[in-house]
Amino acid sequence: MPCSPISQYWPEYQNLDELKDHYRRGGLGDMKCKKFLNQILNEFLEPMRQRRHEFEQDIPEIYNILRRGTEKARETAAQTMSEVRQAMQINYFDDEELIRSQAEAFRAK
Repeated sequence: MPCSPISQYWPEYQNLDELKDHYRRGGLGDMKCKKFLNQILNEFLEPMRQRRHEFEQDIPEIYNILRRGTEKARETAAQTMSEVRQAMQINYFDDEELIRSQAEAFRAK
């Protein structure tokens, strides 16, 4: 989401640097800056709030989205763990040589 120009909120400032300079010089209180920040945050969050409201209208679809996301996360995690095991050379279940040597070692006992 592109940021609105600061002059939309404070016409007396052309850009953020002018605002910063005024704040550093003094005369621009924290409360005024906090109100400004609150305005910016609310503008930024509004599309997310609208989207959430849309999703609230179809709760079963939310669960479907979560289910699909969980399945995708499991697939990704399994692939990542496979790569980790391979890199660490601890991929026991795929190491046929290790399985064979263990089988021979236990047969010998």
